[in-house]
Amino acid sequence: MRGQPDALLLQAVLGDPAQVDRVLREVAGQVRLGPYSEVVAATGLCRAILGEPGVAPLPGVGHWSDPGEAQIDAHLMSCLVVSLCRGELIEAEAYAESVRTRLADSGPARDAGAVAVVHAVLALTALVASADHATALVDAEHAVGIGGRAGRGIRRYVLAVLGAVRLYRGEIPDAAEALSRAEHVTGGEGWLGRHAAKLLLAVRAGVAVERNDPGARRVLARVREDEVGPLWPVLLLARARAAVREAGVPVVLEPPPAVGVVLPPSLGWQVLRSQRIALGAARGEDVSAELPDAEEAAQSPLVMAAMLCADPGALAAPSMGAAAARMRADTGLAPGERAEVLLAIAQAARPRLRDAELLREAARLVAEHDLRRIAGGVPALARWNRGGTRPGARMQGRPSPREVQVLAAVAVSGTVAEAAASLGISANTMKTQLKSLYRKLGVASRTEALVEAERRGLIR
Repeated sequence: MRGQPDALLLQAVLGDPAQVDRVLREVAGQVRLGPYSEVVAATGLCRAILGEPGVAPLPGVGHWSDPGEAQIDAHLMSCLVVSLCRGELIEAEAYAESVRTRLADSGPARDAGAVAVVHAVLALTALVASADHATALVDAEHAVGIGGRAGRGIRRYVLAVLGAVRLYRGEIPDAAEALSRAEHVTGGEGWLGRHAAKLLLAVRAGVAVERNDPGARRVLARVREDEVGPLWPVLLLARARAAVREAGVPVVLEPPPAVGVVLPPSLGWQVLRSQRIALGAARGEDVSAELPDAEEAAQSPLVMAAMLCADPGALAAPSMGAAAARMRADTGLAPGERAEVLLAIAQAARPRLRDAELLREAARLVAEHDLRRIAGGVPALARWNRGGTRPGARMQGRPSPREVQVLAAVAVSGTVAEAAASLGISANTMKTQLKSLYRKLGVASRTEALVEAERRGLIR
């Protein structure tokens, strides 16, 4: 930007909004910060962030006479931050686009720390406004790259944002690495440093949930959705997933009070929509009224996966099947999203041989990104890999030709009854032979048996 927003003021805005007025008083005498103090006071940023009733929308730069470039920059960043805090994501995206344009048109940055914070805020906007994890990752990595020599609070903050983006993408080792790097940045106890500590705690809780860490609930209890600003959907997703794993654990699936209406395709909408379905299904509740149509499910991998897990039969509808096929072919999905969707489609589909490819790719993603929570959805899923071996799966006798024939019939027919009829045997005989086959292959279901039998070359 031509005139960079001052890093100290942004620390106050992002780190502890209730202290903005105090910051303004403390820095009012410093000439270097004067223009930023004036622009923030002029826009009513303090009152807006504090949430005082009756606060008018932030005025545009047209309310000032001859605003300078520094004033415009500070105003745009102020409006972007306030919009994110309020959950006004359409406005936030518009301000973010203006900020990006001014960044692209600016010369060399004079304050790397401030620019790092700007890119971190842009990453947050991309993630929470539309779950655009690819753009968010580019911005977050850029923020970390240019913020390496900034103050400790800024460095911890940008690493926290990078960790949150990696967490949502399902790249758990990378999220854990960002946590580790942030922990090595000692100090940073100012307002932004304290805010970063809350964000890092939320990321740590999410990592623990994805790794099925038994201590995840203790970490989750240490941070609230209203303490992590616009990242509340990431924390709520971790809280909901932990509750799904332990269906008796109560959890409130609501946005923080300061957030307004949550609309698609925001990350908040995707989290609330999908996890209400997932949690209801895990508790054995009737979620039929919550299930989306194909158009709605197609907007979000989270929603699609939750819907198929709650109602596998929905995949048989042509519109839903087509939406699932398009999502299956979408290589732009984040690793965690893709693993969830592939596993949901594979489990919802009839157990034919083509589903083995879905499970194999899901297994690869699970193993590569340490997604143990997803692996819990199918026993031994995380131990499968493309062309590899399954540790612990020992042959307890080779399956007989008849047992292999039975499994192949199930793969073609889809159900035990149809397979039994095609072979001219009773359903009970079919089930007995399948149980014997499972024991010999070391698996627990037909889907697992198909994958394992194909891997061993028993069927093709």
